[in-house]
Amino acid sequence: MQKINKLLILILIISLFLRLHNINYMEFKGDEALNSFKALSFVENHEIPLTALRGTTGLNYPPVFIYLIAIPYSLSKDPVVATVFIALSNVLATFVCFLFVKKLFNEKAAVIAALLFAINPWQVVFSRKLWDVNLAAIFIFLFLLFVHNSIFTKKKHHIAYALACLGILLQLHLSLSYIALPALFLMIPNIRKIDKRYLAFGCLLFIVTTVPYAVFELKNNFSDVNILLEKSDEHYFHPNAFVIPFKMVSTAGFEGDFGTTFPIFISSLKYLYALDILAMIVLLLSLVYIATTKFRIFSLWFLLGIIYLSISKVPTIDTNYFTSLLPISFIIIGLAAASLIKRPNIKYVGYFILFIIVLHQFVFSLHFTNFVSEQECINGNYGMPYQYRLESIKENLQAFDDPIAYLKYINQISCDCRKCDIETAEYIIKKVI
Repeated sequence: MQKINKLLILILIISLFLRLHNINYMEFKGDEALNSFKALSFVENHEIPLTALRGTTGLNYPPVFIYLIAIPYSLSKDPVVATVFIALSNVLATFVCFLFVKKLFNEKAAVIAALLFAINPWQVVFSRKLWDVNLAAIFIFLFLLFVHNSIFTKKKHHIAYALACLGILLQLHLSLSYIALPALFLMIPNIRKIDKRYLAFGCLLFIVTTVPYAVFELKNNFSDVNILLEKSDEHYFHPNAFVIPFKMVSTAGFEGDFGTTFPIFISSLKYLYALDILAMIVLLLSLVYIATTKFRIFSLWFLLGIIYLSISKVPTIDTNYFTSLLPISFIIIGLAAASLIKRPNIKYVGYFILFIIVLHQFVFSLHFTNFVSEQECINGNYGMPYQYRLESIKENLQAFDDPIAYLKYINQISCDCRKCDIETAEYIIKKVI
């Protein structure tokens, strides 16, 4: 037990370090700035927002994300503080991941799942960005832990907490909507073990989380419902949805984020890069050894998520839509690695594969946190790191008595990069400087 506790503390320290190291060089573009404006308006003007941003489908997102990031924005207008809030929520998710997997399976699987979740580059990147889906992990793990406690322990009141978490999850982003189905699969077979009083209270909490958005719909003649009805026959099939989740558990797929800067980034990691992908493939193949009911439930969750995301109402689908699958992925992979290590004839092969994956993913994530602090412009989706954008705007601002009047020009001369959203410059000038 003492050894496991020491390992857990080490994992949490690593998780914290990778998420906070050079975090002031985080990704901060138009959507992040607009989210920040909305949260600050809520804090400063005490106007309760009924929606968050508008998505690519034309639908308004529920305001739950704005309410959550209003917490750090009540302390500071600096978006770095709000991004630290996102990062810390994902460090907490690492801890809850360990607790849940330990309760449901065993300590070995829990340590491996938490470790891989802590160091995975995609999870690290998403933990350092002020975006709605990046809060999904903590609520997924909390939901799973609370459901488990309400069914298999004396903590029957936890079902109310679980349903509150589910209400928040389903409103963070449209890509999370599918979670309602596996959530039902988890609860319905065990309905007799769930206390009906707390279940009723949980349903009430679930409804309460949806009230602001319901008010918006009522006030606007169900505008989003009408948009959904108009787009009911509009569907796009994305075959890459069956590839992206497997890339995300390794270190593949960062070409879009880094764009033309990617060859510079990957040059020092190319040999480990190939080994990591090969090791992860072998680890995934070992899933054939696992045939428990619990494992099948998580595999079904994973499969449902992929199918749901493969058929959408948007013509292109981005990696960030698959964020919700990362917590489930590492539960499954933790089980796979633990099953390999448990078998005497291939135990050392399992340890070697795990060593390769952990080594490369940690080095990759650490390299990422250093690389973004060294590049004034990342010519991909990442854009200009926040600290460089802030410094550039400060430097150019001195020449203007009325910077708001010259906002567009200041934005142009302060950002010579692919992603130079004017909303970022506006937020920095109005709220930070």
